[in-house]
Amino acid sequence: MDVLHRMGPDTVVITSSDLPSPKGSDYLMALGSQRMRKPDGSTVTQRIRMEMRKLDAVFVGTGDLFAAMLLAWTHKHPDNLKVACEKTVSAMQHVLQRTIRCAKAEAGEGQKPSPAQLDCKVCLRAMMKLDIVFLPESRVSDRLCPENVPTRYFFKK
Repeated sequence: MDVLHRMGPDTVVITSSDLPSPKGSDYLMALGSQRMRKPDGSTVTQRIRMEMRKLDAVFVGTGDLFAAMLLAWTHKHPDNLKVACEKTVSAMQHVLQRTIRCAKAEAGEGQKPSPAQLDCKVCLRAMMKLDIVFLPESRVSDRLCPENVPTRYFFKK
């Protein structure tokens, strides 16, 4: 994360990493880091780790959807990466669960949904009037990482 910060961005989020989760192999981990400058000129860094249960499907459009929602939530909460990421991941979970339900119904009983049926954008268009995208209920486990935890805590070489 620090290497990416040194390249310029104050906010870095890595999604769906294959890093081992303390919760087990059924979970994906996302990492976030946000540098903020205080009025006195010093810098403080907030680091977060979120763990989400893996879903048994391969989706189309999740990267674009995640990026768009993260942009919107970081605009609304510019100094709180934890809240922005929590709302983004929670909304993603809702959209993905709904997409799975729609795709399974379209595929038919006992049939595996196709990639086209698992396209998040199709399901999202049907959900745009719902509050789950904009006011999601939290469904992720996250925590702030102490400032004194070295970056290697997140990454194994």
